[in-house]
This record gives sequence, structure tokens and C-alpha cells, in this order.
Amino acid sequence: MSLPERPAGDDVVVICPPVLTDALVTCRSEVLLGRALAARGVTAVRPHYRGTGHSEGDQREVTFESMVSDVTRVAAEFVGQTGGARVAFVGTRIGALVAAEAARRSACALLLWEPTHEPESFFREAFRASFVRAAGATRRERVKASDLFARLRAGQDVDVLGHVVTARLYASLTGRSLRGSLRATVLPTLLLDLTGTAVGHERLRMLAGELTAAGGAVDTGTEPTRLNWWLLDHDWPVPDRLVARSTGWLADRLARRVA
Repeated sequence: MSLPERPAGDDVVVICPPVLTDALVTCRSEVLLGRALAARGVTAVRPHYRGTGHSEGDQREVTFESMVSDVTRVAAEFVGQTGGARVAFVGTRIGALVAAEAARRSACALLLWEPTHEPESFFREAFRASFVRAAGATRRERVKASDLFARLRAGQDVDVLGHVVTARLYASLTGRSLRGSLRATVLPTLLLDLTGTAVGHERLRMLAGELTAAGGAVDTGTEPTRLNWWLLDHDWPVPDRLVARSTGWLADRLARRVA
């Protein structure tokens, strides 16, 4: 948690972390975002979902619904303590789906970093990365993505880059999508592409156009970073521009709610 020395109000930003190796890659950026918000007088909290990180609980019990419940509870506690807190949610990758779902229940702004469009694609990317990293292993030790998907659908947990993907978590994410989580949203929303590729930004831009046409207030942007989601031996840079832009946007949206 990042607490401001001189609070500008009761506002709080709840940061929803991603899962698997993504949580390690973005941890530093999320911490710096929290500190930058605190410097602007805004409280920021980055909870670990129950069963993950430093939180208590059983990893086998983690589902999409439990993650949404965790961050929603955190937000509700702040609102309950202050009686008038305004809440904004931030999420990265799979955490973006969690943030989007939680924000539909109680929030005044939503910021998503490199949001995952469909969990199935995310897991396929993870399985391929695992396959590539096992290049030096024997053929028997290398497992194809199709085999890992088959195991999950059969109710078996699988190991991916040293992290356990439970069949329960996979099942809870099946059928979900960024478009579905953002449908009918009227919250000020900013979708940031971190890849810097034309394809990545265009996909977000098209989605934002659909949502805006339906009455939403969705903007997009791109803040290219050199974050690598799967190579854990990489020297991750601190994306200063991303943190600065995100801090400014969130502080501005929270301030507008006062007027």
C-alpha cells in the first residue's frame, strides 16, 4: 500500500496484478505507480489475491471470481472507512479482466495496461513460451500447448514456467473476454498498449470505437516498453513514461469527480 503524506481526499486506486510470470514482470512498475499516486495525494493499494503472493489461502481455490471478490472487498473497505471514497481500478494483462469486472460494480475510472483480450490466447502464449524455454529438454519432456489445454480441460493442473495453472482457474476464465467485461461500461476508461506495435494498438482502438459508439467513454494510447512477459532473466527497465502518464490520467479523472 502507498499512503500519501498529505491526502488530497479519500480517493483510492486499487491495482489488480496479473498472474504467472506477468506478476513478477510488472511488480516494479505497479509499485512505482502506487508511489507516484501517493505523491499526488492519492492512496494506492496493490493487494495479492488470496492464495497468491504473500496472501493466505490455497492456490487451488483461486478463480476469476475469487480475484474479483478480493479487490472488490478492498475497495469496499476504503469506502466504508471514509464514507465517500472514490475508487479507480488499474489492471494489467489478466489483471485487466479482474479490474474491468470489479469496476463495473463500484468505480469512477478504469485504467488497463496491455489488457488480455481472451484468456485462451494468454494461456496459449504462456504454453508456447514454456515449450520454447524447454528447447534443451528431451522430446518426451517438452509438452505441446494442445496437450496442456487437454489436461486442463480434463481437470488436471499443469506447470508453466515454474507456476501452477490450476484447472479451476482455467475453467473460471474460459469464455471471458475484454470486450465482454467492458460492454455497457460508462466509466472513463483508458486502454494502454505496451507493445508499441501497430497491430496491438489497432486492436484496442477498434474495441474502444465499438464501446464508445455504444455510449462508453473509452480512450486508447500506446506507451511502448521493453517488458518481456516470459524471459525472467531479462533486465526489466522501469517504464517511467508509462507510470507518469498513468498517474496523471488517474489523478485527473478522480479530481473531475469532485466537481
